Amino acid sequence: VFWMSTNAAPELLASLDGSYWDEDRRMLNLDAGATYNWTYSANSVGWMYWLCLRVSYFFCAEMKLHFNEDVTEASMPLYICGCCPDSCP
Repeated sequence: VFWMSTNAAPELLASLDGSYWDEDRRMLNLDAGATYNWTYSANSVGWMYWLCLRVSYFFCAEMKLHFNEDVTEASMPLYICGCCPDSCP
């Protein structure tokens, strides 16, 4: 579970349960907008953000978290309209 206390987006925490982990490349594949993997603020902005991510899930959006060597930081690029593989390429 990641707590995003300083994140400007209307999201609070993320759970990586059920995501694919590639240990050799230190990369995690997360299906963006999937059920039970992200929380959102309960205000109107949070609901709009939730709606956008749920729609992106149907277009096979994925986040690939590329971690540094000691797995303390990661970049999180978002890929939209992918082929929905449940593994890192």
